[in-house]
Amino acid sequence: MNSPDPARPARGDARTRATEPATVVDSLRLAAGLTQQERLVLVRMLARLDAQLARYPAGRVELEVSLKDRGSPGQRLTLECWIPGRPRLVASSAQRHLDDAVRKVCEGLRRQLDDTATRREPRNNRLLRRRPPAAPIDAPGATDGSPVPTAEGRVR
Repeated sequence: MNSPDPARPARGDARTRATEPATVVDSLRLAAGLTQQERLVLVRMLARLDAQLARYPAGRVELEVSLKDRGSPGQRLTLECWIPGRPRLVASSAQRHLDDAVRKVCEGLRRQLDDTATRREPRNNRLLRRRPPAAPIDAPGATDGSPVPTAEGRVR
C-alpha cells in the first residue's frame, strides 16, 4: 500500500477544512524560478510558520514563493502571504544561497504575522479576549433612581 505524500495531505470536505488550522503544506504555491522537486524542501524549511498560520482556518491562507534571477548575483527570493481581512504580507531576501534566503524570508514573514495578530487582538487583558466588554457605568445622578457610588466608595 502506498503512503500519501507528506507534502500534500489528503483534503477533507469543506466543513472539516473550515475547522482545521492553516498550514504551510496546504497553503504554499510555487511561482517562477522554483520546481516541484524543491517543494518538499521548502515546506520543511517554512514549517516554522505553521504556529502563526494556525490562527487562521485552512483554505483561507495563501502563500506564494518565487525566485527571480536564479544563480545570478541579483537573485531574489520572495514569500507572499494573503489572508482575508488582513494586509498582504511580503518578505524577500537577496541571499545567494537558497537555504539562507528561505530562512530569512521565513523569519521575516513570521515576524509580520505576529505583528498583525498583536495589532488586532487585546494583549494583556484576558477578560477582553474572552468576553464582550461590560455595559457602561451610569454617570453620577442617574435618572433611574438607583444609588450611585462616589469616588470614595460611598453611595449617594
